[in-house]
Amino acid sequence: MNSLEIAKKLNLTHEGKAFFIKDVFFDSREPVKDAMFVAIKGEKTDGHLYIKNLLDKQISGFLVKEDFDCKDILSKGKSCLKAKDPVKALQDIASLKRQNLKAHVIGVVGSAGKTTTKELIAHVLPGKVHKTYKNFNSQIGLPKVLLSADEDIDYLVLEMGATALNDVSRLTEIAKPHIGVVSSIGEEHLESFGSIENVVKGNFEIFESPNLISGVYPKAFDRFYPHKNGISFCRYKEDADIKVRNVYVDEEGTHFEIMGVKLLTPVLSIGISESAAAAVGVLSSLGIDWRELKDKFESFKGIQGRMQVIKKGPVRIIDDTYNANPVSVKNAVLTLDSFKDFNKIIVIGDMLEMGQHAKALHQKVGAILKASNIDNIYLYGEQTKHAFDILSSSNKLVFYFENQEELSYHLLKSLKRNFDKPIMLLVKGSRGMKMENVVDRLLNGL
Repeated sequence: MNSLEIAKKLNLTHEGKAFFIKDVFFDSREPVKDAMFVAIKGEKTDGHLYIKNLLDKQISGFLVKEDFDCKDILSKGKSCLKAKDPVKALQDIASLKRQNLKAHVIGVVGSAGKTTTKELIAHVLPGKVHKTYKNFNSQIGLPKVLLSADEDIDYLVLEMGATALNDVSRLTEIAKPHIGVVSSIGEEHLESFGSIENVVKGNFEIFESPNLISGVYPKAFDRFYPHKNGISFCRYKEDADIKVRNVYVDEEGTHFEIMGVKLLTPVLSIGISESAAAAVGVLSSLGIDWRELKDKFESFKGIQGRMQVIKKGPVRIIDDTYNANPVSVKNAVLTLDSFKDFNKIIVIGDMLEMGQHAKALHQKVGAILKASNIDNIYLYGEQTKHAFDILSSSNKLVFYFENQEELSYHLLKSLKRNFDKPIMLLVKGSRGMKMENVVDRLLNGL
């Protein structure tokens, strides 16, 4: 995309020679070759302060506020686009790029499982696919992914993150997906959403897309789907369009049936079955016979930090440390609970951003664990104390720690005892709890 043409179409100020915009970046510490730097003013810092560090880097140009003096940039033979709001301008540039794409666009939202669902959809689609990478699913991340797409792609699979109402709506205005996918709905970001009802409304904003061909969503939320041309999926409800049956997990992976077809995906997660059902919904919406792609479903290996198994002697560590909310914690407990012939241990850190609902939701986690067959439970953080209180009346071995290093020390000491069966150990917690450090200590100490 030519910067002069963009400036003319969006009424932006252009200083310097024309340059081509094929990617953008926002962190001056990590410049992207031949990409445009977007100077964003945030709560803690201002990207304009770091432009001087990029003047000698091999980048294409700069997008800055309209009152920024570009003389130093121009003196280095580089160019500026100026806008009243650089973030809004970035989104508008991405919208222009979207207009030029002939690809089918799939948008994925949800409280849990959306990254895995996005990755699985991208994995099974035939043809040239561009997808969200890293954690670029935000108001600035999604435009970056869109701008970095080649013009000749067949499919664009975009993850859309949301922390409040209208977040998905704004992303949908940019991406205009042909197919919207809701992976799951549950309590998430309640500090900013305010209620579970708003979580549902916020995620279902994806179906406002003017280009919508079909929506794929959990059957339990059928009443919220605003169109006739939708495809529902479920593990429980008989009236779902895509039925998932006979789900179980063993060391090989997750076994399940979709519409009578048996599948085995090498990811240890009950939830992967519904991600597969969502992918089937996408393929069906596109008129693709998903049964012919059975081998692609079965070759999907998942994503780091999301129910990934690491073997260390007699211990199998399930690393699910990327994030946590009530939906994903329940999936983790159900998955671990389904293993037979293992000593089962779970380590859970706080679920963050639950707002005024934090106590009740951590008590709910305690109740889920209490009803499970998991007998060794390690809890860490301020909020998991509420789960500990629920579990204190059980016959399980339950340990609560306010210090992560102490938890790791006691857990390692326990793992070095002689167990009668191999150990399946799952570690989970919200991103801010840094539960991956527990995994690292276990791997280094075993």
